[in-house]
Amino acid sequence: MLDRVQIRQRWPALHPPQDSVALWDPQGGYSEPHEYIPALAGRIRELGVEILQREQVHNVLVRAEHVAGVETNRQTLEADTVVCTVHCWSLPFWKPLGIRLPVKHFVHQRYVSVPMDTPLACPPVNAHLYGGYVRPAAGGRILLGVETMKREEWQVESTDFRMTDVTPMPELRSQTVAQFKDFLPPLADIAWESDHVGLISFSSDGEPLLGPVGELGGFYVGTAFHWGGFSYNTVAGLLLAELVVDGQTSVDIRAFSPKRFDRKDTDDYLATTIRQSEVALRRH
Repeated sequence: MLDRVQIRQRWPALHPPQDSVALWDPQGGYSEPHEYIPALAGRIRELGVEILQREQVHNVLVRAEHVAGVETNRQTLEADTVVCTVHCWSLPFWKPLGIRLPVKHFVHQRYVSVPMDTPLACPPVNAHLYGGYVRPAAGGRILLGVETMKREEWQVESTDFRMTDVTPMPELRSQTVAQFKDFLPPLADIAWESDHVGLISFSSDGEPLLGPVGELGGFYVGTAFHWGGFSYNTVAGLLLAELVVDGQTSVDIRAFSPKRFDRKDTDDYLATTIRQSEVALRRH
């Protein structure tokens, strides 16, 4: 735990307000998706796993209330276990299977600056007081992520949805820079190179959905990781693998079980329309 003076001593670029307290993880860090994903895929292939790209699953085969495989746009793949981690496509994908879980999606925006003359010297910072996060990015850039707290949920009603369908809020960047500039003064004068927009997912209680779905044998889900999906993917993959291979996990994940929700409560939750500011928050 660090107080304001200790934060300033370690990272002079940061100007936290009075009475600030920070939790610093010296083993923490970040990955650049365009580097991490190819490296992960390469290692998976080295381990003998076949990755089928651009092959959309449009049907899950079911026999006697147990999965029997999947049908894609190219072929049928038989299997006694199916793990579904399709993020915001989950609800429409589950619908033919009769599976409904209380998941909602919200717009998330982030911005990457041009290269700085003096790269930002600080760790990634989850600055919840300012409604976002900031971190160094490749090539001496700054990445600024923003929560769209006042915006209503984005409903994904079809598996044909594409992330490019999501529209940004043009005014949000200037608003966010105005919020952050006292905390990180270099933001006030920096130019921006690119904008990115996507969706993040929350369950009704703010916890992820991880594990088997009771209605259908052999069917496992992993979704609703809110802001942390990219960070959680390694441990989520490990836990799902343990479930599939061993039938149990090395740690207790009952709090994340998809079976924890009442069907009526789920239907009521999905029937409402809420803003991101109204979701149940969990900071893991």
